[in-house]
Amino acid sequence: MTKKTKEIAALSYEQAQQELQELLAQIEAQSIPLDGLLLAYQRCQELLAHCRSKLNALEVQIQRIDQAGSNAVAPHADNDGDIPF
Repeated sequence: MTKKTKEIAALSYEQAQQELQELLAQIEAQSIPLDGLLLAYQRCQELLAHCRSKLNALEVQIQRIDQAGSNAVAPHADNDGDIPF
């Protein structure tokens, strides 16, 4: 893992998203010199991948929680068909 990769991995989703938005605004405003444009684009790609990874991990956790909730034991009906509460 490179130093840049470690640095990005340490960012929260919100921090990475904020930096990504700032870089994109600079690119759109053409305030980045041509020599730095490729580096800025690469950084954007890395930040975007980090944000997507965080979102995917959260989605997996939510799915696990949902599955655990749906696997809970449902109340069984009595002999007369009533569900006890």
